[in-house]
Amino acid sequence: MGLFSQNRKRNSFVLYLAVLLTGSCGLAYEYTVSKIASDLLGDSTRQWAMIIGVMMFFMGLGANYQKALPRQVLFASFVLLEMLLSLLGGLSPLLLLWAYAYWQSHYILWQYLLIAAIGFLIGLEIPIIVRINGSFTPQLKVNIGRTLQMDYIGALGGAVLWSYWLIPYLPLSRSAAILGFANMAVTWLFMAYFYRQLSRYKWLPALGIAVSIVLLWAFIRGPEWSLHSEQGLYRDPIVLSKTTPYQHLVLTRSSRQRSAYFPRQGEEPESEYRLYINGHLQFSSRDEFIYHENLVHPAFALFRRRSGREPTRVLILGGGDGLALREVRKYPSVTEAILCDLDPEMLRLAAEDPTLRHLNRDALHGQNVRRLPAGPDIADTEPSTFFSPTYLAGWNGTRGSNRRELQSAPGIILKSMDAVRYIEEAPGFFDVIIADFPDPNSEMLSKLYSLPFYHRVRQKLRSGGVFVQQSTSPVYAYKAFWAIGRTMMAAGLEAMPYHDLVPSFGQWGWWLAAPRQSDGEIPEIPLLRQYQTSTLSPDIQMRYLSNEVMQTNSVFTPVFRTMYQDSLALAFPEKSGAKVTPHHSGTQKSDRKPDFGEFYRNWVTTYTQSKVYQYYLESGWQ
Repeated sequence: MGLFSQNRKRNSFVLYLAVLLTGSCGLAYEYTVSKIASDLLGDSTRQWAMIIGVMMFFMGLGANYQKALPRQVLFASFVLLEMLLSLLGGLSPLLLLWAYAYWQSHYILWQYLLIAAIGFLIGLEIPIIVRINGSFTPQLKVNIGRTLQMDYIGALGGAVLWSYWLIPYLPLSRSAAILGFANMAVTWLFMAYFYRQLSRYKWLPALGIAVSIVLLWAFIRGPEWSLHSEQGLYRDPIVLSKTTPYQHLVLTRSSRQRSAYFPRQGEEPESEYRLYINGHLQFSSRDEFIYHENLVHPAFALFRRRSGREPTRVLILGGGDGLALREVRKYPSVTEAILCDLDPEMLRLAAEDPTLRHLNRDALHGQNVRRLPAGPDIADTEPSTFFSPTYLAGWNGTRGSNRRELQSAPGIILKSMDAVRYIEEAPGFFDVIIADFPDPNSEMLSKLYSLPFYHRVRQKLRSGGVFVQQSTSPVYAYKAFWAIGRTMMAAGLEAMPYHDLVPSFGQWGWWLAAPRQSDGEIPEIPLLRQYQTSTLSPDIQMRYLSNEVMQTNSVFTPVFRTMYQDSLALAFPEKSGAKVTPHHSGTQKSDRKPDFGEFYRNWVTTYTQSKVYQYYLESGWQ
C-alpha cells in the first residue's frame, strides 16, 4: 500500500510539473502573438487586448470540448496536443510574418485562426491533466487546487522569462522556438514516464522527433527566414534588421541610384537609405535634411531673437539616429549637447554603422563625446576642455547655474534613458530642448506628448528658452497635430505651429513653444511675432532651409487654423470671462464663453487620457 501511494504521489508530481511548464509556455505564446500583431498592425493596446481576449475565449471552448474525449485516449491526446501546440506556438512569428508579407489582404483572418487554434489547445491542457490526475489524487478539491496553483505559478514564470530574458536578448522567431522546445520537453517527459499507458501508440516518438527537428530548424534558420519574409514588406532590399528590447529597426537601401531632393551642385545620385522603426518610416536619406533642418534651426533662430545671444546648452530627446545632433553640432556656440534616447542599440548603430555614420556626419564621434549609463548625474565624469570661458561666465548667477557641474561635464553626452525620467532628473537648465520622438501612434508613446511631460519641459527651460517637437502631419493626423499644441498651452507654454513638405512623409508639422510670461494676452501672438522677426544664422550652412522658407512655413490657411483658434479662446479667455477676441489673423470675434472642463476633457493629453493617440487613430494615418 505504501509503495502504491508513493507511485501515486510521484505520478501527480510529474503531472504538476507538466502543468507548471505548460502554464509558462501558454502565457508566453499569448505575449508573443500580441507583440507580433502590434509590430505589424500598430495600435498595441487594442492588439494585446483583443488577442488575449480571443485566445481566452477559445481556451474556454477547448476546456468544454475535452469532455468529448474518452478516458482511454487522454494520455495520447495530451501528447498530441502538446506536439501540435509546440508547432503552432513555436512557429507563430514566422507564420504571421509570412502571412502579412505575402497575403496581407487576408492577414487578419490568418492571425485569428492561429490565435483560435493556440487558445483551443491551451484550453484542453488543464482539464485533461485534471482528469488524468484524478486516478492518482481522488480528492477533487486537492486535484483542482494544486493543478491550478501550478498553472498560475507557471504563468508568472512565463511572464518573467518572456519579459526579462527572451524578448530583450533573442529575436521573436528564436524566442518562440524556445517556447516550443519547452512544450516538447513536457511531451518527452510525459511519454517517458507514462510509456506503459502509451505503449499502443508506437508512432508517437517518431512524430515527436519530427516536431523537434522542425523547431530546431526554426531556431537556427528562423532569423534568416524572418528576414526573407520581412523583405516582402519593403520596397527596397533590407540591409539591416535588428530587434532590440524596445523596438524593431529596419534599414533599407534602394537597388538603384536616386538623386536627393534639392541636390547640391555637382552632387551625384546615390542609393537611398530608409530607416523604419516598428514598420513606420523614420527618415529617407533623400529628404531627411528637410525634416531635420526644420526641427533644429527655427528653434535656434527663435532663441537668438528672444534672448539676444546664441544657445549654449541643448537637450535632444529621442533622435537616436544622430541626424538632429548633426544639425546642432553646426553651431560653435553649443558647448554642451545631451542626446537622450531610450534605446542604447539605436545609439550604438548611429555611432558604428557605416551608413548611419555617413548620414549623421559622425555626430556621435569625437574626443568630446561621452556615452554615459542611465541616470542624470554627470558631476563625476572626466573634465573636458570643450567649454569656453565665455560659456562658463554666462552661466554664473543665472537660473540653475552650477559652475562645478558645467566645468566637469563633457561637450556631448549620449544617454540611454527614458525621456520622461530624464527630463525629471536632469541637472541644470537648457537653452533649447528638441523632442524628436516617433509619432504618437500608441498609448505608450502618447505620454511623450502629454501635459505632465510639457510641465517638466517648461521647468527645464532657461529664461528665453525654446522647446520644439516634431508633431506628426497637420493633414493626415490633423486632430493629433492640434491637440499637441493645445496640450503645450495647457502646460503654461506659448505655442505656435509651423509646417513644411517632406516628400517621404507628405505635409509635416512641428510646434515651437516657450514658457509663458503672463496670462494677459493670447500667447500665440508674442511668440509668432518673435518668430516672424527671427533670422537664421548666416554662418550656418544649410541645404534647404532659408529665412523665406522659414517664414512661409508659419502660415496656415483658415481651414487649418479653426481648431487652433477655438482652443486659444478656451485656454486663454479674458479675465472678465466675457467675449474673447481670437488671433489677429482676421477671423471673426467669438461669443463663446470659456469652458475649461471641455478644454481638458476633449483637447488635452494626460497619462490617463491619451487624446493625441485617439485623434491619431481617428485620422486613419498609420
